[in-house]
Amino acid sequence: MLCLGLVVPASAAHTTFEDVSPTHWAYDAVEFVVDQGLFNGTGATTFSPDATMTRAMLIQVLYHYAGSPAVSGTVRTETTFTDVPDNAYYANALVWACQNKLLPNWFLYDTSYYNVDSKEQHVLHQFQPEKVMVRLDFAIMLNRFMSTVLNQPLSWDFYDSLEFDAYNCPLVDMRESGINTAFITAYPEYNRSADDTIVAYYALVWAYKMGIMSGTSATTMSPTSDITRAQVAVMLKSFSENYDTEQSPQVPETQPEEPNNPEPVSPTLANGKEINDDNIREIIYGLQGSYPEGMRWTNDNYCSSDALYRGGYGCEGFGLICSDAVFGDLPLSGEHSDFDEIRVGDLVRINHDTHTVVVLEKHEDSIVVVEGNFNSSIHWGRETTY
Repeated sequence: MLCLGLVVPASAAHTTFEDVSPTHWAYDAVEFVVDQGLFNGTGATTFSPDATMTRAMLIQVLYHYAGSPAVSGTVRTETTFTDVPDNAYYANALVWACQNKLLPNWFLYDTSYYNVDSKEQHVLHQFQPEKVMVRLDFAIMLNRFMSTVLNQPLSWDFYDSLEFDAYNCPLVDMRESGINTAFITAYPEYNRSADDTIVAYYALVWAYKMGIMSGTSATTMSPTSDITRAQVAVMLKSFSENYDTEQSPQVPETQPEEPNNPEPVSPTLANGKEINDDNIREIIYGLQGSYPEGMRWTNDNYCSSDALYRGGYGCEGFGLICSDAVFGDLPLSGEHSDFDEIRVGDLVRINHDTHTVVVLEKHEDSIVVVEGNFNSSIHWGRETTY
């Protein structure tokens, strides 16, 4: 049985750091990580709270936090990385982190290659141990540590219990559209999938609502900022306070303050109008000037949607263009296979899930659609049964 308290506490008196006074916002957390032996000062009397931490440093910290368990295999046999010698100080930590699936996908896969059809990704061979880690990455690793190392996976019901308002959160980069911006900022070359975005989004929501991670200002979380030693200390202390037993996590009674929380605003279409069938059709038909009937459109045409965190070729790519034009940065409302639930503006997969169309009208047992890559072209107004 693993508890966070298994890390051996220091028996000596706590060292006083000249750069972390008792009034410093991270003072208690710095005492915690030093007393628990997670990491030390940068000198006899200095902690360097604003210094950044690298990937190598942080996997080593988490490895110590887990009690430095024995690992089987080496970096060469258990990972794909070739830039980490087997005798590196963090070698066992890296093996352990990989075996427990703690690393974000973009640490493991080539950011420049993704096969849309086969979902194949090329593995990375460079761990880049000296690369500074960002706040988002460490939040994901802590979330996975809880799930795989502590064996406390969170259910969707638990995430729902957090009651996070993705539309009106005062931290603007914590809103759903902000996560996509975070990816682009931190990893501009990464061909991110919807799954990756979901992982990042819920890790941040969890860390924020559980009080493990707080905003860097009244309106920002700064998920792609380099993480500092003081921030790591605070996150580890808060994590320990939430997950130091086998009990299921509880949402803190007092949530981090959300200053200037605005009144909820009803979502609108990308043009600011009310969401209804007529307004949706108006926007879609407005695309005819740019995408006229018969315009060549094949699987060579690729488009992506920042709002839906996905991309596609041919018919799917054209569907994403229409969706973004209509709904802007509104999040995906859901996926289903019920004809009764189909609405104007929906993206629908037909022909045995091989072709994407956009709904213009819905009848009793059919839909009228616009589509890309219909006989290698744009086609408007076809009626088809679903």
